[in-house]
Amino acid sequence: TGRRVRLKHSCFGPAGRDFQQVQVLDGTENAVTFVADVRLYLYVTDPDPEDQDEEGSCEPSLLWVAAGREQIPGNAFGFIGTATYELSDGSQHSEKLTPLRPSELTLSRGSQLSEKVEEEE
Repeated sequence: TGRRVRLKHSCFGPAGRDFQQVQVLDGTENAVTFVADVRLYLYVTDPDPEDQDEEGSCEPSLLWVAAGREQIPGNAFGFIGTATYELSDGSQHSEKLTPLRPSELTLSRGSQLSEKVEEEE
């Protein structure tokens, strides 16, 4: 019989992900494949005011792309815009971005990929 397993990691989303019927045999080496989500985070940071020179020149704000939520600094913020991207299957996607917070783009869902892997096995 299988066991229910919950994996907690940022690649499985904030709550983690539950996997049902994972085959784990006592007294033997077990190999299990878990497919994670692929996420990117888009955010902006303003230059540090201490880095501005006295002549009034202004450094630009910077747009960043992070692979993990833990990489986003506390002073980051979102921005108005649209992210357009193409997935490996050739499908085109577009998502509106919000200025309220850094934006999270889920490029693929591990749960959907897991179903494909199971069908192929």
